Amino acid sequence: MFDFLDGWHVRLYTTSCQISFTAITDSGCKFSQDFLFFVSESRLMDIENIVDRIEIEDFFSRYARAVDTRDWALYRTLFTEDAHIDYSSSGGSVGNLDETVSFLSKALDMFEMSQHLITNIELLHREENEAHVLALFNNPMRLKGGSVWFVGGKYKHEMIKSTSGWRSKKLIEETLWFDRSPFGDPTKNNAEEKE
Repeated sequence: MFDFLDGWHVRLYTTSCQISFTAITDSGCKFSQDFLFFVSESRLMDIENIVDRIEIEDFFSRYARAVDTRDWALYRTLFTEDAHIDYSSSGGSVGNLDETVSFLSKALDMFEMSQHLITNIELLHREENEAHVLALFNNPMRLKGGSVWFVGGKYKHEMIKSTSGWRSKKLIEETLWFDRSPFGDPTKNNAEEKE
């Protein structure tokens, strides 16, 4: 059985798929609805791929929330214990999960607010329980004192599906642009190095 999003569950059988939704109403009543579909084995694979895509999109929502709320316990649940995380294109750290959390908790302390908007999520390659995923990001950030600046780019994840859901074993942030950054534009240095 797959659990995805709040209240939704999918159970796959040999020739059918059961989708159920359970919710508690504002008055405290439990509401439940089941749907049963009879499908071929190839369609079941399609359904499993859809569930995986929904879970991976949910991964990015949790990633944005973890960073923007500085919830480092949640951030840790998104990565494997041996994850490699590279934020160097924006002047950040390169290292393991502990090193990254240490860096981010200090670096983001200078901001009153950040709001990661993550879009255009693509599964570039999928094999068994692994996936290469590309997503675009746009992140407005407000420094203490009120100055707002923006950064955008790509997240490149190598992800693995575990019993606790999809996790990233490798993240490379490819920062493509800055707007109004008081610290300069590290992407210009990256472009010069490539030439």
